[in-house]
Amino acid sequence: MASLQSTESPSYDDTQPGTDTRSRDASSPATSPWLHVSSQAVVSVEHPCIIKNIDKGIQSLGGEMSLSRFLKSKENNKTIGVSLRPDDPLAKRVISTSVKTNNMLLKITVPRRTGRKRKRGSSGPFLAQSEFHQNGALNKRSSSTPDGPFVDAKVIFRSVRDNEKNYQVESVSFIKETHRFRGLPDFQYATSQNPLTQAIRDYLIPLDYEKLKAFPLNTKPGINLHPDIGPPPAFSQTVIPFNYMYRQNTHVKYTTDPLSGQRQIWNAARRVPDSILEVPFNVESVPTSTTVPLPPEHTLKPELRAMIALVRAEFEKRPINVRRHLYNTFGWDVKERVRVSILYVAYCFGTGPWKGALIKIGVDPRKDPKYRHYQTMEYRTYPRIETKEPDPDGEGQESRIFDGLTYVRAGTTYQACDVTDPLLRQILDVEDIRATCSAGGHGWYHAGTWAKVRVIMRDKMCIFLEGGTPDNAAYQRILSLPEIFTDDGAWSTKETIDMPEHQRILMKSVCELAREPVEPVDRAQGGKQKKGDAVDDLDWSEEEGFFSDSDEDGEEYTKNGLLESPGADVESHAGTSDDENDEGAVEVEHTARDLC
Repeated sequence: MASLQSTESPSYDDTQPGTDTRSRDASSPATSPWLHVSSQAVVSVEHPCIIKNIDKGIQSLGGEMSLSRFLKSKENNKTIGVSLRPDDPLAKRVISTSVKTNNMLLKITVPRRTGRKRKRGSSGPFLAQSEFHQNGALNKRSSSTPDGPFVDAKVIFRSVRDNEKNYQVESVSFIKETHRFRGLPDFQYATSQNPLTQAIRDYLIPLDYEKLKAFPLNTKPGINLHPDIGPPPAFSQTVIPFNYMYRQNTHVKYTTDPLSGQRQIWNAARRVPDSILEVPFNVESVPTSTTVPLPPEHTLKPELRAMIALVRAEFEKRPINVRRHLYNTFGWDVKERVRVSILYVAYCFGTGPWKGALIKIGVDPRKDPKYRHYQTMEYRTYPRIETKEPDPDGEGQESRIFDGLTYVRAGTTYQACDVTDPLLRQILDVEDIRATCSAGGHGWYHAGTWAKVRVIMRDKMCIFLEGGTPDNAAYQRILSLPEIFTDDGAWSTKETIDMPEHQRILMKSVCELAREPVEPVDRAQGGKQKKGDAVDDLDWSEEEGFFSDSDEDGEEYTKNGLLESPGADVESHAGTSDDENDEGAVEVEHTARDLC
């Protein structure tokens, strides 16, 4: 803190400054000594830096002239600025805050230290500096010397404590005005490389007329599209520091990796990511470990670690699962724990025959045909109106099973091994499968096999939604269809058959689904498709004569499937209804389309 003496008259009248004007009684007990106080006004400036050089301290406040004008000013809220780079006239200053105080400036005189030392607590003689070193004691001198102009505060306090009867206190003056620097300094801008500020520093600030005339001005004709305007006068408008009340996050934990020994930081309150590790169907090799950013298992809660062990054991018994199977196995009350445990154990394909399935990490279902039993089929049902009544089919062991007798609406993804309908099992248990896996299409099954299962299963679901019971006799002709559909096979087994409308639509759906290319490569090689008003308007190689005209007496079929059925529409295979049942007919129509 620097004290500056002002030449202005004192604001109070004291004929004899520092003199006690109260009467004293000789018989009164002894009192503390009275000090004489000068009436000269003193302005205190709490400089933010440690002043070791008085001249540099005054220069940082603007110099003697600026400081003199500041002391003579009669303003009530006068301020002064301090520059941390006094040699740079363009450096931004830190402005002070004026505070009215009622302090006293004291001058304390203590005996000068001789520099001799002795061990603390001992009664030995004081030794000189060199003698003290020879005795093996450490001599850590302060950065300041007693003979220098600046003495550390701890040295003064030590001197006062060691000379409690030999120091002198003298009152210098009152301090009624104090200037403190508590505001935040503004962002400093380095102007040494800026042409405009460099020109201002060289030509304007010296206040020399000859240099002022030489100030470089842009005299080029036209508008300067990119003028140099220099830095703004201020970057920040916040001068009061904000108390952030920083506290360490109680949920942040520090652990040590048992394998690498490195220190790890993790947030116990952070929610585990929802997304499971997903890979494309044509990836060369499946992941052997998850790459999802997850907390280490040893840092999880005991109940969650136990659930991970149970889920991992379930994947050992069944390497490919669906979420509903795991929720039904472990209970819907621990659904959140199961969801998190899956992230540590499984991955999934984005598309393909195992879409929507959870696959054990390290297992590649494309390498072994035994994994065809875990291929998935997704069906979308027509959304019902939401009610407040609980759904009894939403949670249960049988919600993932399709037995052909009932339909649980909560299940939308089925695995081939969970289809227990005897009619569909007869198709799925066929020995004629693909030699290689179609990772982006029907998996290990032929297109015809997969089409028959999907069409029959979809039709049964539609009948269940209408409140009816499916008849397996309507699907017997579909069972006779081959596993592979080709044009040559269709023409070689051509025959005319008369069958009910419902069976005709099912046959047509199987043929179209079996011949529809599902992979990008197959779609490119399958020929051009023309979009029409109905499903039967698809154009598959008409130049080869695949489609033929129908006779007046009947329709032309082959043992391999339907060749042509004019006017058929897969979306309306549930039939029409009277006007009284129009609403139900519309729902069935949407259900059939959404299940496709």
